[in-house]
Amino acid sequence: MKPPRILFMEDDFFFARAIRAVLEAESWKVEHATNGEEGLASLREERPDLVLLDVTLPRKNGFEVLDEMATNERMRGIQVVMLTELAAREDIERCFAFGACEYLIKSHVTPAEIVARIRGRLERTPSDDQSVFSAGFALVEGLIVVGVLVLSGMLAYLQFGAYQARVRDAWQVSTIRL
Repeated sequence: MKPPRILFMEDDFFFARAIRAVLEAESWKVEHATNGEEGLASLREERPDLVLLDVTLPRKNGFEVLDEMATNERMRGIQVVMLTELAAREDIERCFAFGACEYLIKSHVTPAEIVARIRGRLERTPSDDQSVFSAGFALVEGLIVVGVLVLSGMLAYLQFGAYQARVRDAWQVSTIRL
């Protein structure tokens, strides 16, 4: 079985070099494009298994790349994982509307998390994407988030109860007369 091919579009040379090394350590074939036009030219030549895409690229930004991928029959359907510094809700929604399947903010993820997300995407089949929420969470991820929120609420309630008991005990001790 041949290794998955990933096209990484990133204009920051040092960041790209670091991430590329991590991806290649997974035995994945990684091609790097430094701008949108170069990336699109590579997409026209050979179809990758996944595109790792920055939004802020010179000579065609990530939005333009996504738009062209969506309108080109040969490029349509390639999984796109956004890896960018833009964190505005509008940018995230726009990427999902153009067909991105994941949105990672560079400063919020480690290289290991990037690898895990890509691995998960490479293992998915197209039918798996039917269960994705519009916010980009898979059903399991959504349930985990809900579980964590419920557990956090329960722990906060228990902490508050312990606090009230300590206050009550302190008040009783302060009212004891010697």
